[in-house]
Amino acid sequence: MIERRLGIPISLSVLYIEIAEQVGLPASGIGFPGHFLVRHDLPDGALVVDVFAGARVLSQEELEYRLLPYAAGDRGQASRLLPAQLAAATPRAILARMLRNLRAIHAERGDAARLEAVERRLAVLADPLR
Repeated sequence: MIERRLGIPISLSVLYIEIAEQVGLPASGIGFPGHFLVRHDLPDGALVVDVFAGARVLSQEELEYRLLPYAAGDRGQASRLLPAQLAAATPRAILARMLRNLRAIHAERGDAARLEAVERRLAVLADPLR
């Protein structure tokens, strides 16, 4: 995956987070709408990174622009929505998002067996007692 520069944003981000943690750089996944991102909380403030775009740091303006489709095209609304969209995702939320991505892939391909396996895993994750 790394050598061929292939992958989807969430899987690359999880790998990036693990490597960052190994070198002492705290990192959190962000379940941003439409594209998984990574946040670094540093003493001077937070940096938001798009791992899929070569680990490019995103400005507040870029993040607001990415939220426009979810804010009916209203830049002010996107600005108000932004802080909540930058919350750290829990490991359970990250896994659920990965499984939902797989569910969509298997459904699109008509792979009923794999789709069923993913649905079972999502049901386990949805159980609050687990």
